[in-house]
Amino acid sequence: MNEFLFDGLAEIKHLNIRKEGPDDDKALAVDVKFCGRTDAALCAFFDPQLRDFLFTDEVIARPMMVEPIGFTNEIENCDLHLLEKTFTGVKLRKFKIVPKDGGQIELTFTASFMPLRDEVAILAEYVTDEIHVNARPQPQLDFGGEAQQ
Repeated sequence: MNEFLFDGLAEIKHLNIRKEGPDDDKALAVDVKFCGRTDAALCAFFDPQLRDFLFTDEVIARPMMVEPIGFTNEIENCDLHLLEKTFTGVKLRKFKIVPKDGGQIELTFTASFMPLRDEVAILAEYVTDEIHVNARPQPQLDFGGEAQQ
């Protein structure tokens, strides 16, 4: 798996609301911190050898006395589906991984995007709740043709 995909239950740990843009045209923006479990196959997105480092026999988490492993990756132009809403142009960042037994990882990440005002209120209602989250890069455009000269 070389492409990022999170599809599962995640808790909204934190919601940061702000306005960004030029002074005369500020737009509402949010940073939502999620924490959820997913299959350790996602480790390959961050490093091809990460799963072998974190697990013995691919399913038993190595006992480690370390903080969650953080990554500086940023993935832009993602789709985020949650609470029957779809957000596009989402930036995913601040990834942290903790291995869990059973070939699972606990993944924490932040999604930054520009919702509508009423969507912020809906998100706020679910802070500390576990919801279904689907986050993935938008598909690459393939026009299936060759450039003409």
